Amino acid sequence: SQVGSSPAHVANIKLYARELIEFFGSDTPVIDITQGRVDEYRRHAAAAHVQVWRGGPRKRAKAPAKIGTIDRKRSPAAVNHRLKCLRAALAQAHRIKDPVTGSPMLPFPPTVTPVPAPKRRPSPMPDAELFARLAQAPPWVRDVAELARYFGLRRAEALTVTLAHIDRGERALRLDGAATKSGRDEFARPVPGGWEVLDRLARQARARGAA
Repeated sequence: SQVGSSPAHVANIKLYARELIEFFGSDTPVIDITQGRVDEYRRHAAAAHVQVWRGGPRKRAKAPAKIGTIDRKRSPAAVNHRLKCLRAALAQAHRIKDPVTGSPMLPFPPTVTPVPAPKRRPSPMPDAELFARLAQAPPWVRDVAELARYFGLRRAEALTVTLAHIDRGERALRLDGAATKSGRDEFARPVPGGWEVLDRLARQARARGAA
């Protein structure tokens, strides 16, 4: 179920489903999707090139047919998202029972094996390089970077912090569930030095007349 998922995630699921239907055929019974066909789709998805949308601001809603490709194959993660969608569809068919026999409509679902994805260790930017870049940035960029650094915020979270998010009792930022990845209200607590940075930014905001 995609209940509670973001509109962008639901749009991606619809995209993957359309690709599956185009490949297997809308009139193909699920019982006829053999292991060989699944493996063929896996190779097809891994060989596909990245598509770019050219339909304007609301690309997928207004002009889904206006697409092009670039000279780069899909990443393993992008391929595996599609394979996960196929795996879920086959599992759902396996759970559906024949109304007459009571047996699964798809007794033995094919195996959908993900493509190998390289594991990379994160390599944070060295402090010296970060500070050198921030020295050339506008003041608001430095403020956002400091919030993200001290409170562990994602970019969207750091850009939308207001005075209303500050919880002085907890000495933290209270993030509304609608804006968090988990969907629950959360506290973003600072590392040492972060509360002083937040207090300074709050005083500056009030001096500018922010509510």
